[in-house]
Parts: sequence; C-alpha cells; structure tokens
Amino acid sequence: MATSETSLHTEQESLSLWNFSTAGVIAGLVAGVLNNLWIMIYPLATSYKVPGGIDTMSVTIFSFFPMLVAGIVYYLICLSGFKKGTKIYLIAGGIFLLMSFYFPLFPETIGFIFPEGVPKGFAALTIPMHIFAGVMALILIPKFVKANHGK
Repeated sequence: MATSETSLHTEQESLSLWNFSTAGVIAGLVAGVLNNLWIMIYPLATSYKVPGGIDTMSVTIFSFFPMLVAGIVYYLICLSGFKKGTKIYLIAGGIFLLMSFYFPLFPETIGFIFPEGVPKGFAALTIPMHIFAGVMALILIPKFVKANHGK
C-alpha cells in the first residue's frame, strides 16, 4: 500500500505545469504557422477568397491560445496519473476535434456571425485549420510532454 502511494506521489511530483504549458506553446506556434500558410494557399487552391475578419492576426490568436489551453488541460487531467490522463486527453481531444467540424459543415447555424450569409467555401477554409490544430493538440503536445516527462 505504501509503495503505490509513494509511486503515485513521485509521478505527480515529476509532472511539471511548465512542461505541459511549453508543449502547448510549441504546438500553438506550429499550428499558427500551418494555419497561416493555409489561409495564403486557400485562394490559390480554391476559387474562393478568404472572408473578411479572417486574417493573420485572428488565425494566429485562435491557433495559439487553444493549444496553450490544451496543454494546461492535459496537465490537469494527468494529475490523476500520466498514462490514464494521456488516454483520457486523447479520447476527449479526438471528440472535440470531431465536434469542431459541426459549424463548418452546417454553417447555417452560425449565420448570425456573417450578416450577408456564410461565405462560399467556408468548410474548405476552416476544416483544414481545425485538423492542423487538432493534430498539434493530439500528437505534438503529448509527444513533447512524454519526451520531457520526469526530467
């Protein structure tokens, strides 16, 4: 009994909020770069223009901060155990990624954001950005944390 309590205590001590936050920052920077590249490529790859209000600054902010939050949430989930927490984080993150496709696929539900209607090609613009950010959250953050776990 004392051994399991000691190992749990030691595992919790080796978890570092700094490590998880740094992973979120790195993932946010990578997601921001990828998403900004996508908004530059999008008009060339499709016949649509990027809608007003979607620019480098907004894409960077909305790519970066969710990754930082994901790193902190991952840390909080892992306080109950690193392996179990990682499994929960990956499952929940996958569910959130799939849920994030709802608005691009059913844009009529967000018509109030675009007074003149949802722009054509909105799903083609936003779904790849959700995928880039989701991959960073689900792959890069856990890999970075695992590589630095216990150091």
